[in-house]
Amino acid sequence: MNTRPFVRTNSGRRIGRLAALVVAGAVALSTLPAAVELISTAAAAASACRPTFLVSAPASAEIQKTVAITASVLNCNLSVFLGDCVLEAQVGSKFVTLDSGAVLGLGNCDFPTSSNTAAKRTFRIRFTGDNAHTPAVSRTFKINFGATAATKGDMRLGLAFVNSSVTASGGRAALPGGATIFRPGSTITGTTGCPTSSFGQDGLMVLVLDYNGPPTSASVTTTITDAGSSNGFAVAPYYLDLNPGQQVQYLGPRSQNGTYDILVEYGYARASGFPKLTARFVLDRTCPL
Repeated sequence: MNTRPFVRTNSGRRIGRLAALVVAGAVALSTLPAAVELISTAAAAASACRPTFLVSAPASAEIQKTVAITASVLNCNLSVFLGDCVLEAQVGSKFVTLDSGAVLGLGNCDFPTSSNTAAKRTFRIRFTGDNAHTPAVSRTFKINFGATAATKGDMRLGLAFVNSSVTASGGRAALPGGATIFRPGSTITGTTGCPTSSFGQDGLMVLVLDYNGPPTSASVTTTITDAGSSNGFAVAPYYLDLNPGQQVQYLGPRSQNGTYDILVEYGYARASGFPKLTARFVLDRTCPL
């Protein structure tokens, strides 16, 4: 009488164990893709490598003329690059971003850049990294931006301070006799050129242009860097008719201390392009007003 219940009980346990195995197998199969993905991700992270750079950039370039900077990102494994390159320029003790772009098929990043003022600028390029490559930084490099010399030496620049009777004449203004002309590179100190009243009728800064070429047109752009600052700002350019002889161009109601970088472009009608001339003046005055 005990045989039948024993058989039933044993059979029920077998069925229960079989069901448990089926459920466990189903669970294992359902979690297999996630496990494979986890292993694959871990393997990719473990195999990530740091690429290196070869930077191609000119050592010098003309101001306001676009130059090409190319960074060749050298692969360190067989993975395709998916990250970006970032071009940065040094400002003071920090680097600021100028441009960014994806790494192209051959591992190159191309950046056009230019400078409005004559200066030696420091750049660097970073690779942001991806799943197979860790971020990398190129070595810094410098480009010396400078102005081309005036064609045939037909232009000279200077700086002077006049009163409002001169600037009121506009393009026909003439520099008064005996006026002091400061040549490029001058640092103006003391009370030289300081206004004598709060009405702004004197101490007006003008650019003196001595020109011996044919009649043409020109533009004058001033970039001012305030004393104690590393960031300059460019004043909207003045456009003028340039004739042989000496003429003056009012530089606006500017009197604060700082560095004044002046760019003159002229000879627009020349088929071979137009020359550019730069001049730097530093104001370090102590004006009573």
